[in-house]
Amino acid sequence: MSHFDKLISKLTASTPAPAPTRTQSHSIGGIEVTITGPAGPAVQVSDAEIAERAREHSFVLTTDPPALKTADQWWNEDTHKRRRREGSEKAYAWVLPFLPLEIAKLERLQAAQEWGPHGAGAIAKELRALIRERRKSKEPHQELLLSLYGACVAADLSASLKFEGTQPHYMARFVDINEVQPVKLDYATMGYQCIESLSKTDVKWLVEAFGEPAEHQSFDALWPHIRRNAVARYCWGELRSKNDSAKSLGWPQQASQNSAAMLHPKQFKVNEAWLVFKLNELPIRTELEGDFNCIALMDAASCFILGNTFAPAGEAEPSKIAVRQLLKEAKAHKRQLPKTLFIPSGQFNSIAPAEAERQGIAVVRVPEDQLLVFIGEARESFKEHFGGGSVQ
Repeated sequence: MSHFDKLISKLTASTPAPAPTRTQSHSIGGIEVTITGPAGPAVQVSDAEIAERAREHSFVLTTDPPALKTADQWWNEDTHKRRRREGSEKAYAWVLPFLPLEIAKLERLQAAQEWGPHGAGAIAKELRALIRERRKSKEPHQELLLSLYGACVAADLSASLKFEGTQPHYMARFVDINEVQPVKLDYATMGYQCIESLSKTDVKWLVEAFGEPAEHQSFDALWPHIRRNAVARYCWGELRSKNDSAKSLGWPQQASQNSAAMLHPKQFKVNEAWLVFKLNELPIRTELEGDFNCIALMDAASCFILGNTFAPAGEAEPSKIAVRQLLKEAKAHKRQLPKTLFIPSGQFNSIAPAEAERQGIAVVRVPEDQLLVFIGEARESFKEHFGGGSVQ
């Protein structure tokens, strides 16, 4: 069984379809020998390793983004080649969050763009040569430096798409370009320590031109949803494809159930994921200030309430200031933010998710009834203390 098949089985709690086999016959000394074995090379992967990988990719269970149309793919080889043949401006679409269009159109960078994001390293190499020429002639080159920075970030993003043996070249088609294009790279907040494609000379130039950054953060830390959605889109697409093949062969199919039902505190490590939810079932009534809802933030592993805030019952969610203060209060416990924030579907539709994503937290929406295993006891305790919700 392949590594990917084991991972899918672990994630979906299902039994994988039997692996295809092949039969070969050979004549040895006049004796016919038949050998039956797997159709492809076998790689042994321990259950412990699969369990760890499944834990790392547990977000797939609650993330099933729709398949992308060709126009919405960050990069697709066939589409890219056609656009370049036609001289279409869309051939530069993948690069625009990382390089200005006028830089991307430079003649010296055209050959390096043949393979899109997978040629970002080659783009960086050409930009380094241009920068050296500008430095030698003492011409301004800050825009080229920022473009070099962006090309290196793009190279890192491309490399990070490799998933369980599937190469970045293929995985790029599962990245939604509509999620990539709004990205704004900021050297002051991203820094250079987490960008592997930057050379020592690149860093020296950047510091000389722009000074030391205030922070050092990776692309994935700031925009985790981009890679996660791509991986989830690939996984569910593969599962559906395997099910179609299994169905045609009469084999059992792997369940593609709403896996959010499988969420449980034991799936998580402390501070790996948080939940935001309404603690009260009925509005909290006060004589002087009207009705309120109590909004709580909980750690998914420990079910410990990290903080809470109040919002008028007539408001859909707390204010931006209140949400920021709530996240700050929660972060103080472990001095770090989680990777994921679970939000009940249909609730907290704008302010809370926007602020979480601004701070680099991936937002995952799940039906509220799937969160009851986490929040049920806290709600019962709150109900016991406040009863009908009236507060003097």
